[in-house]
Amino acid sequence: MIEVEMYGVIHGTENAGPLHPSHELVEVINMLPKRSKVGIEFTPDLPQLSIRNITIDRNSWEYWIELAQICMLQPNSLQVIYLDDVESYKRVASCLARAGELNNQMSVALHRGPVASRDFWDYRRRIYRAQLEGQLVHEVIREHRVFKKIQETEPDLVILGKAHADIWQLSGQTQSRSGIVARDFRTEVLPSGRYERIGKLGEPEKGLLIERRILARKYNVLKHGRMLPAVVPSHIGVFQYDAEYTPEEGYFEVFTGSGNQAFQGHIYDTLGTARFTGSISDTEVNFEKEYIAEESIAGASFPLPYSGQFDSGGGFFVGNFDLRWSRGMFILAEYSPGFDTKAFMNRSIDIFDQKMSEQ
Repeated sequence: MIEVEMYGVIHGTENAGPLHPSHELVEVINMLPKRSKVGIEFTPDLPQLSIRNITIDRNSWEYWIELAQICMLQPNSLQVIYLDDVESYKRVASCLARAGELNNQMSVALHRGPVASRDFWDYRRRIYRAQLEGQLVHEVIREHRVFKKIQETEPDLVILGKAHADIWQLSGQTQSRSGIVARDFRTEVLPSGRYERIGKLGEPEKGLLIERRILARKYNVLKHGRMLPAVVPSHIGVFQYDAEYTPEEGYFEVFTGSGNQAFQGHIYDTLGTARFTGSISDTEVNFEKEYIAEESIAGASFPLPYSGQFDSGGGFFVGNFDLRWSRGMFILAEYSPGFDTKAFMNRSIDIFDQKMSEQ
């Protein structure tokens, strides 16, 4: 276990334009003892690589260059340690290239004429998988390698992008796994004014941790066919409200609680966590769900009514749910250990196609 001083920075934003290291951060750097080591989430090697499908954000690049120069030009002879991982960027590029190629193949096939439903969904699901794998490498695996390098090099001050720093501070699990203790932690927030060019000290952004948990759910669905594989839900389902929404994106798990006779509890999906209450019988199901703001990235903060009928041939409920601007479809099945969730997701494609053809 090593101790460091950690600083989370705003290093680039499309809305604010180019940013500069804050006065507070520069002061922290100025106060470091002679020959201190400063680790920054950056590598000067990245722009020299010929990496397809990754665009180096100019604002971010200029921020880190300025920060490295501030450290190296200090009279205290500070040593700069570059923490970022080039190999992770190569893996991200490979994932994005695969997604782009699949998207091109799908576009060509659609241009030539009608595409069988199964072929269309095969393209969409493979594209989704490649994009999600790229996101996982960029946000999680790359982060693990950055923290590993911190352990190996033991810098006195660590300067990370706000997202990685905030998630480290908010997640006890991430702290424990990283083997790093922060004797002092500071994080910035976005500039409040349109023309401000430096971040300001503030609180860690809890929404970043929610996004990371959602990413873990998406990964679990692809890898295990389950969202929360350590616990057993009462029901599972798939919803679709967009013509290109894959079953993996619409997969959800329902938990009613032990010994709970009423059909109420919580629903976990790739948008967040929702409370729900309703009724279920042998022939129909009706319930309303509402996302919990502090545990969701979903924009819907109003009740969403679901209503479905039991399909005896399929052994599950099929129905619709209402959004304020449109309607969606869903299927719902009772779950028990051993249930083939991946086959269930595959089956949802046929069900939704049939319902679309009937409308």
